[in-house]
Amino acid sequence: MATTIQARVMGIALLFFFLLSASSMAQFDTCLGKPELVGKDGSTAEAIIKAENPRVNFVFTVPEGSSVIKNFDCRRVFVWVKPNGKIYLVPRLG
Repeated sequence: MATTIQARVMGIALLFFFLLSASSMAQFDTCLGKPELVGKDGSTAEAIIKAENPRVNFVFTVPEGSSVIKNFDCRRVFVWVKPNGKIYLVPRLG
């Protein structure tokens, strides 16, 4: 009987994990960035990002060759720019 209960608990845990993972992946699909901003001015992109996504609190302009913090925060967007101020990588949440 204990084995049956353990199997059910394990099954429920696996189902919960699967649903949580699927939900995270669905959210990730909506956070892939804005490729249409590549080539635009970094400051213009910041205004566009803030206007289109009210959940974004921080937009960081990152000079070419710089690194960024590795932890994920969906309230933060990194905009990578060349020395001329033009975006060269797709801005993404992070």
